[in-house]
Amino acid sequence: MVTSGKYDGNGVKMIATTLQRFFNGVYTVLKLSLFFWVLTLAGGVVLGLGPALQTVSDLYVAHHFEYQLITFAEAWRGFKQNFKLSNAWFWVVALIAGALGYNLYLGVQIKGWFWLFIDFIIIFVLLFDLSVGLSAMTLQSHYEIQWRNLLKLALLQFFHKFAQDLLLVAGLAGLLFLTWKFKAMILFFTVPLIVLWSDLVNQPWIKTIEATMADNSAGSDHADLGKRADQDK
Repeated sequence: MVTSGKYDGNGVKMIATTLQRFFNGVYTVLKLSLFFWVLTLAGGVVLGLGPALQTVSDLYVAHHFEYQLITFAEAWRGFKQNFKLSNAWFWVVALIAGALGYNLYLGVQIKGWFWLFIDFIIIFVLLFDLSVGLSAMTLQSHYEIQWRNLLKLALLQFFHKFAQDLLLVAGLAGLLFLTWKFKAMILFFTVPLIVLWSDLVNQPWIKTIEATMADNSAGSDHADLGKRADQDK
């Protein structure tokens, strides 16, 4: 009976912890979504979408589900810092994706092996565009680097593991499909979930980058020690 009591107590505690994490996650997503739309409106929608999306990514990477630490003051500072670069990057990716999507829509209506081949090329380039765009957003939230180096890392990520790119875009497509089915998702869940998904899928590449940086740092330390030893001699 005592053992059963302990088990029941542990079970209740585990359920309570799981529920707490779940509600913390839901509240974090709702809070990030609210910030996204407020910042988007602050930028006049057209000039607000890109920096608002990047700011939500920055907030999530910085605090994850610690919703108490996510403040509008920090969001506003990030929005202003991201305004120029994120607008340029967002609209380049979005316009390319829109043009490719429209051409794909037209291409699938034409029969023939040649046009089927063209459709596959368009799908690949669309995959490339969306994957690099989302990865660049996530990497920018993790590292303070120049945009040229950011683009290089995003491009390397695309060719590092193609299955990871497919997973990233498949998740994006799934979220957009659910949003199309349940329209209210766009107001409360879609944008933060895209950010969360991108960060989750890019974690293996981020760990690879950090491991490489650690190895380079260790190599530099060894080189410095060698130089000091030679100077002592």
